[in-house]
Amino acid sequence: MKELSEREFQKRLHQVRDAQRIFGHMTEQNISLAYRIYRDIFDEKDLPEVLTYRTAGKFHTFSLRPYKRPKCPLCGSALHLRRIGVRQGKANVHGYKSCWECTKDDCYYEQYSIRDIKWQAKQLKIKGES
Repeated sequence: MKELSEREFQKRLHQVRDAQRIFGHMTEQNISLAYRIYRDIFDEKDLPEVLTYRTAGKFHTFSLRPYKRPKCPLCGSALHLRRIGVRQGKANVHGYKSCWECTKDDCYYEQYSIRDIKWQAKQLKIKGES
């Protein structure tokens, strides 16, 4: 059996949870079958390297794999861009539309922006380009 890193293990747990949520009612809550269907449909190696939305609670994130991402000013890890789906109001007083977050587990750097993720993505360069 392949040894998984902590990050890979957490990713698998999220996949199993998503599989149960999406396909559980169709498989009579059979987690193994739901996960197999999930992997057949959403297997990452078959997905194109483009901006793809993924639901995460009230927020939406997208893959930045083909892009040069900015680095965290605190620890130097790559930042991840998250869309904020809450409209301006009591829960989002400043009207933020996106947030750069550090991908390292023990670093809590966040940079909020009123710019949406489409604008943010246009500012990034694709890897390999100068």
